[in-house]
Amino acid sequence: WSDGTPLTADDLAFTLNLFANPAFANTLGFPTTSDPNGVASITEPDSSTVILNLKSPNVTIDALLADGVASVIPKEVFGSMQPAEIAKSKENFQPTVDSGPFTVKSRVSGNSITLVKNPNYYQPGLPYLDGVTFKIISDQATILTALQSGQVDTAWFLSVNSLASYRAIQGYTTYTDKNPAGWEAVYFNLTNPILADPVVRKALTMSFDVNTIINQVWKGIAKPTCDDSAGTFAHEPSLYPCYKFDPTAAAQALQNDGWTVGAGGYRYKNGKELALTYSTTSNNTTRAEIEQLAQAAWKQIGVKITIKNYPAQQFFAAGGAGILSSGKFDIGEFADTLGYDPDDHTLWMCDQTPAKGGSNYTHYCNPTVDKAEETQMSNPDITVRKQEFHIIHTQLLKDNPLMYYYSAANIAVAANTVHNYDPSPLGPTETWNIWEWWKS
Repeated sequence: WSDGTPLTADDLAFTLNLFANPAFANTLGFPTTSDPNGVASITEPDSSTVILNLKSPNVTIDALLADGVASVIPKEVFGSMQPAEIAKSKENFQPTVDSGPFTVKSRVSGNSITLVKNPNYYQPGLPYLDGVTFKIISDQATILTALQSGQVDTAWFLSVNSLASYRAIQGYTTYTDKNPAGWEAVYFNLTNPILADPVVRKALTMSFDVNTIINQVWKGIAKPTCDDSAGTFAHEPSLYPCYKFDPTAAAQALQNDGWTVGAGGYRYKNGKELALTYSTTSNNTTRAEIEQLAQAAWKQIGVKITIKNYPAQQFFAAGGAGILSSGKFDIGEFADTLGYDPDDHTLWMCDQTPAKGGSNYTHYCNPTVDKAEETQMSNPDITVRKQEFHIIHTQLLKDNPLMYYYSAANIAVAANTVHNYDPSPLGPTETWNIWEWWKS
């Protein structure tokens, strides 16, 4: 550990037991002890060995264990806390002990995180940098100015609207993911009675042409996708196009469903207006442009869209504190990446709502999808898993709990004085190899 004490199997066993505890309510998709197919036992035969026994096969767990997001945490620090309190603790916000290449010197919520070199890092001679400061800048125009003035060395997840400006910055290089693995979509909150109606959801997908986003907003750089498996073996380009663009048919479907045009050109049913709120992260010019396009397209079929955006920290906050996790949204837009394995059960299974530790923000529930998810998680045969993912993908396109927009390579910029900078679409993304960075 960074304080010089040994990291042992005791710490790992404590960490895995914490992840497996339903009270911890983790959002990693780690199998819990309450899951019929989850963790059976975690034993520690000696100081350097931990044995994790599952109740049934789970072929997705390797990716969870490999990712830094599921890192070991110190038992000495967190062992006395109740599982439900750990995520809210000061130690979670600003750890005093860790095992990575850097330790946290300071953290100012919504402003910055300052790291310093860990003198007890397990890889001799690393990291090369003495420290790193992460500046939290939510406004894309401010990020561009900071890069142009040399105030920051690197920036990631940048706006395509400023791509030409990034490329024009002297002394900096612009990067894009070699193998894009994420997707952008809007998610429909099915707890809203209006969006619980499949006719309404289908009408929304039929009346907004995603090619407008790809060609007009992303200038053709983004790629279409009809599944959440981009970058993995389960991706299915053959599913494209996902939706038939037919605004006339969409309007007629709403009419047949009892939604008739009234005041202002908007539709009403039993005295209720067909009005929805569209939310995403604030200060994102790309998403702001998409919102305007969606609002205009859906107005054409009589759907009233109000735009209400939030700071990313508030939008994504876990444990019911965020807009998504609390369900305080109608239509939510964001990007996501599954990781090394295409397992998406935390997004779509009935028991994976935020209150139960999952990321099923839509509250979608379909027994066919649940069955396919159970099979893909338990069968190591990739051919079988592909078949099950095909069932999942096609059922989602039929039920429309979300609308896929595109898959796009993340844009990053780094000063030419920063060496070994090589952003990845997976895992810790931009900083996956930060211990190897150095400056000249």
